Amino acid sequence: MLAFPFLAALFRLGAGYGPLVAYLTSWEILSLYRAVIWDIPFMGIEFTALRYAVSFFLPILAGWTAQKISESWESAGDGRG
Repeated sequence: MLAFPFLAALFRLGAGYGPLVAYLTSWEILSLYRAVIWDIPFMGIEFTALRYAVSFFLPILAGWTAQKISESWESAGDGRG
């Protein structure tokens, strides 16, 4: 419940799309409470470790992609694109 107002405040302060998307993606995918409450009890520690290992670099990739897309939209909007 706090992540979205926090992201909105960061956006109003001038944070770029890349860091915002990376934060939101990591908050959703790599949250510790989700692992403790849902993943470990239902799927086991091996599955949880595998899920974290596979998705560890996804927030970085998502943030980088969002930043590149926003830069291309900004350059297309000013007539240079």
